[in-house]
Amino acid sequence: MATAKRLPRLGISKIALRYLSDKIVRSIIKDNTVSKQSLSDYVWKNLDKWSDKTALVCVETKRSYSYLDVYKKSNKIANFLTNSKDLRKGDVVATILPNVPEYAMIVLGAIQAGLKITPLNPDYTREEITHCLKLSKPKLIFTLTDLWPNIYNVVQNVPIVLMNHRKEVMDIPAGAVKLSEVFDNTCPFKNRISDWNDVIYLPYSSGTTGLFKCIELTNGNLVSTIHHISVPEFRIQTLTDGNNQDVFPAILPMHHIFGIHTVLENLTLGCKAITIPKFNKETFIDVLENEKLTHCYLAPPLMQLLVNEPRIKPECLTRMRTIAVGAAPLGVNDVQRLHEKTKGNANILQGYGLTEAAGGICWQTPYISGGVKIGGCGMIYPTMELKIESESGL
Repeated sequence: MATAKRLPRLGISKIALRYLSDKIVRSIIKDNTVSKQSLSDYVWKNLDKWSDKTALVCVETKRSYSYLDVYKKSNKIANFLTNSKDLRKGDVVATILPNVPEYAMIVLGAIQAGLKITPLNPDYTREEITHCLKLSKPKLIFTLTDLWPNIYNVVQNVPIVLMNHRKEVMDIPAGAVKLSEVFDNTCPFKNRISDWNDVIYLPYSSGTTGLFKCIELTNGNLVSTIHHISVPEFRIQTLTDGNNQDVFPAILPMHHIFGIHTVLENLTLGCKAITIPKFNKETFIDVLENEKLTHCYLAPPLMQLLVNEPRIKPECLTRMRTIAVGAAPLGVNDVQRLHEKTKGNANILQGYGLTEAAGGICWQTPYISGGVKIGGCGMIYPTMELKIESESGL
């Protein structure tokens, strides 16, 4: 159960406050049971319904994977990891990767192998990487050949799996393994089941002061938050069926809880993700113009780009049903201007969450009366409780 002490600069809707008792805000949505599955099993529970649909496409290289491809390659990664003599259940593996399609495969494969995974920002300095590695102590790192020259001095004592991105690099460091070789492995799978309360994910949070903190999230934390945002009262996607498939840009960094959470949530629902490895204004505009996006998740600076960039025409935005904005508050004027630019066709929803709570705690929703309020943080997810305190604790 997630709790948060304070909601800075965000308002709780009046309808939510009706359920306030002893400073505890409870969801008005009826609690629903979450199946106690591993995260990988939860994501793949409906694979047979859309196995042939496109799951992940890289906007830079056009690498494309169907749902069945992603499932099989995740299994290959799990096989490789479970057969590694240096890895035991509960050990940590790290990613130092941008938003490439293979990111989700590595996360799901590592969790399926009974390991913990820790995501590092590929733009971290050597000092920042060193600090994070001291906290999480990974025994294996997945990264790009492009990034290796910048990080090898820091990670030279940790085994490496390297993947090519823009170009094929044949000459890799001694002892490193190519991700392409991992995908080709035929090792027998040794099943490792993660318990509901096992820690499986170690993201980093800036906290309130000082250096990054390493956060421990359990299998139950992640499955629960993905499940609760997918209930009918909050789900922004339509169900994948026949020729219908929702499409969204995976532009939020996957090393951030908001970014990976949205990718895993949408994979669970059969949506198509357009992965954007590194933000570039021209690339983003191209995606808006040429992809039939149904929804997107943005931080406020990207939302302001939608409003202020003259090359982003209203017709690029009016196809979207929902624009979800989190990570920081939005100004009333920005929301109103975006409403005008989308001609009122898109729901503009705000939410509140934090790394320590495995993502979102509450989100605006058009499916509940009073569920959308400019400047508000929305309605609390089912089964969650949120305590509001003043800085003085009174």
